[in-house]
Amino acid sequence: MHHRSKTTSSRWKKAFVAAAVSSCLWSHVPAYASGSPTGELKGSVKSISGEILENAVVRLQHLEQGFTREVQANTTGEYVFKNLPVGQYSVTISKSGYDALQQEKLVINVGSTVTLEATLTAGNVERITVNGARLAQIDMTSAASGLVVTSAELEKLPVAEDITSVVLMAPGSSAADSDFGNIASISGASAAENGYYLNGLDITDMRKGMGWTTFPWEAVKETQVITGGVSSQFGRFIGGVTNLVSKSGSNEFHASVKFDYQPRSLAETAPDLNWYDNQGRYDLIINNHEDSSDWRELSMSFSGPLIEDRLFFYVLYAPSQFKSTYANPGALLDDDGDPINTTYWSSERDRDQVFANIDFYLFSDHSINVMYANSKADHANTQYSYNVINGPFNPSRPISSERESSFASISYRGSLTDTLSFSTTLGKIKDEYSAVDGTSNLTPIYDSRTSSATPVGNWIGTSDDVNGDERDVFRIDFEWQLDEHTLRFGYDKEQIDSWRDFHYHGPTAPLNEILYYFTTATGFSANGDNGAFSVPAGDYARGRIFTTVADIRGESEAWYIEDVWQLTDTVTLSLGVRNEIFSNYTGQGEKYVEIDDQWAPRLSAIWDVFGDGDHKAFLNFGRYYQPIAQNTGVRMTAQEYNIYTYYPINDFNADGTANLGTPYGQITYGDGTLRPGWAYASTNMEPMYEDEWSLGYEWAVDQDWTVGARLIYRDLKSSIEDSAIWYAVEAWCADTGRDCSGYDTSSLVWNGGMARVFNPGQDLRMLEDLNGDGTPEEVTIPAEYLGYPVMERTYKALELTWKGKVGESFRLQGSYTYSKSEGNTEGLLRSDNDQSDPGWTRSYDSPELTDHAYGYLPNDHRHKFKLWGTYQLTEDTALGMFYSAQSGRPMNAFGYHPLDEGACVNVHTDPNNCWDAWGAENFYAGFEPSPRGSRGRTPWVQSFDVSLQHVLSIGIADLTLKLDVINVFNWQHATQLNEYHDVDGDPEAETYSVNSTYGKPTAWQTPRYVNLSATVDF
Repeated sequence: MHHRSKTTSSRWKKAFVAAAVSSCLWSHVPAYASGSPTGELKGSVKSISGEILENAVVRLQHLEQGFTREVQANTTGEYVFKNLPVGQYSVTISKSGYDALQQEKLVINVGSTVTLEATLTAGNVERITVNGARLAQIDMTSAASGLVVTSAELEKLPVAEDITSVVLMAPGSSAADSDFGNIASISGASAAENGYYLNGLDITDMRKGMGWTTFPWEAVKETQVITGGVSSQFGRFIGGVTNLVSKSGSNEFHASVKFDYQPRSLAETAPDLNWYDNQGRYDLIINNHEDSSDWRELSMSFSGPLIEDRLFFYVLYAPSQFKSTYANPGALLDDDGDPINTTYWSSERDRDQVFANIDFYLFSDHSINVMYANSKADHANTQYSYNVINGPFNPSRPISSERESSFASISYRGSLTDTLSFSTTLGKIKDEYSAVDGTSNLTPIYDSRTSSATPVGNWIGTSDDVNGDERDVFRIDFEWQLDEHTLRFGYDKEQIDSWRDFHYHGPTAPLNEILYYFTTATGFSANGDNGAFSVPAGDYARGRIFTTVADIRGESEAWYIEDVWQLTDTVTLSLGVRNEIFSNYTGQGEKYVEIDDQWAPRLSAIWDVFGDGDHKAFLNFGRYYQPIAQNTGVRMTAQEYNIYTYYPINDFNADGTANLGTPYGQITYGDGTLRPGWAYASTNMEPMYEDEWSLGYEWAVDQDWTVGARLIYRDLKSSIEDSAIWYAVEAWCADTGRDCSGYDTSSLVWNGGMARVFNPGQDLRMLEDLNGDGTPEEVTIPAEYLGYPVMERTYKALELTWKGKVGESFRLQGSYTYSKSEGNTEGLLRSDNDQSDPGWTRSYDSPELTDHAYGYLPNDHRHKFKLWGTYQLTEDTALGMFYSAQSGRPMNAFGYHPLDEGACVNVHTDPNNCWDAWGAENFYAGFEPSPRGSRGRTPWVQSFDVSLQHVLSIGIADLTLKLDVINVFNWQHATQLNEYHDVDGDPEAETYSVNSTYGKPTAWQTPRYVNLSATVDF
């Protein structure tokens, strides 16, 4: 909580101090690994003549919590404080025969090392001077890159109150595909490859890695974003790391009440898209004018001492409500000129969030932290009939769902000796979400014969879905100071259990079917369970049974060691290595993946170029490993039924439902079979990992300005996917004369032998019962039979950063990044078809999908510019601004794969096996090659945001009023365009139609909205 004094003069003093704190904050780059909620202070003590002052006493006091720590300078005059809680400190340095030196309000930020060089003057020991100390502008102890932002700073900036908005302030970060939610990509990695920590606890989303476990944002005191150079202490991510520290209690009691409101009346909407559908009818393709949202949140906190200087508490309760509406698109009028009905949704989410934090200082250098958070949300979605003439009408019963997330941890930090300290954390995170409501006995039906999917019938809700994840965390870390060496070593382990029970509504639970009505102009053919079948031109129905029951486990453990070596007065080396083990288990408790001996070197060199602390050159190399997502196990090793059935439509009833005939054919991708653990993954699988090189330079131009530059190269060396193998096994058996009579390709399903989890582009070593004798044997299928290229992704970038002030009132910080990201895989996600399915995307389902797949990737935003700052208009009023501009992402033209080229003839012995040629997701358009990212780019996106904050003193309280206007000019640039070029295609006849909405917008940047907030601090 941010506490303000009760008088105008003292408020101005606090504003001045905050400005000084902010200046110090903006001048320091994050120092060491993410996950640590603390910082450190180091320096040296000399006399004014340059004499080393051994045994000088350095004493510091935390200004909010009152505890003190004391060390003596060593034989070289150097001192260090480890594991310092974030906050402001008073530092006093003294030695007999010298004037004591005092540094007030020294700020320690999360993950940072502050260097304070002291020069003492011979004189009266009773006198304290405030001169003689030099705070380094640049951290010379680490090659990590990123930024630290405090809650006090964010109070004056027009930045939304969420983690992603802060992450997007960091250089090299960009917003992920909007269909993935409010998450970010860092340094070219997919948005599922980042890590998130709170008070040292790993709160990264457990199922997919897409975000974090929900907790109230108002509890956050500081946020550290590391975009490169993470030390060996932490792993399980490839992209970047967000490290958060919560608010804590102090020696004064504080209470705060804050109200945030985003009224729908002050928000704009994105434009509609009206265009001709594929039947030539002028339709409302995307309906945005019915979009609305209204959000309000009340945050109430209380904190203070239970025992002065020893035991502190902070508690927060934050209820919120979010209401929204949207309408599905559809044809405007039928052939008779009457409005066509579609659907309209009204949603309401009520969320209650609590957070509690307790700090107990047993001694000045031994502390216990206990943290707890809970977030429970209830959703109610009401479906209406809708048309553009009458608007919404005929509401249904609300469909309800709920989600509850919680975590708890206990941490101990202490010093065993003056040079040896340690910390340990034990925690549990749980996330449960379910949607069990609606007409569970009625089949959901959609009519998709026009440009939209219109519900048919009186059903409510499509499915029942119960999910949960639970992570157990343990870690212990040591740090040992040995003259020129700082040794860090430790161990950590995590276990995640995930479960799911899903099925569609209908009369035959759990194997119910969802139905879609389609029309095809030319007809098509497909390979079914009983051979090839054809669907003629005209209307048809496709049913899908999708039922899954999963209960799986993932484990990871690692040890690390790191030596930070002060090689000379101007050169520091960081020599670290991390070794990781990843294991995954099926629902039957059988291990199907174990990858060990994952050696991850983390090396850096730092050079104080002129020895004055104002010029820093650094070189960094790091290797980062990514575990297999729990999502892969839920999909691959679960009891899953995934069956598509194609029906003729005989005629339609008056209510729009169809009378179906005998099925044309059926395709089974999952038949509910649970195979042994050895049947899901290769036995020679390498982990997914990426190497990072960076070369940088920072320069403290003066006391006000610091600038920097960094070159980055990242290379994805290996990745993992679920990919089809059956055709390769079949061909290899035929060529080698192997008895494969037990491997019947006509009856295989995806997770029952048809596919494996492995490294595409490499030989596949696997266990399989090929001859049907009941005993699996290990065989190796050469890579040329499989036909997959090696998965590739590179990221090359130049980052320029700056931060400083103009006068005492105007502060600026920003960055420019020029980057290229290219390859044949985005990583764990696939943005160009909106597939948020880590480890399970369609990118490598079959080799034909990889033809011409190398090119510029979805996260290749070539230019990124960010600038933000604050201006103190008066002692009570501050103006904030944030401007961002980002070039568009590459465009594709997806279509059908010709059967007479590429993988369809080079890999498949029978072109009929080239089954992914029938989906318009190949890098072909009009049966001609259309390489990835070769069809132009989406438009540039820019936004200018402003805020105005004013503080009033009202009796015993301070009232802070704030206005944020996001996207002031209401720029409405498209962020996504339709990338599907072909429709109604037939690869055998090489006929197709051009999608009438190809290249048209499907998503836009967030329209202008206003956030109003009022905070009362007691």
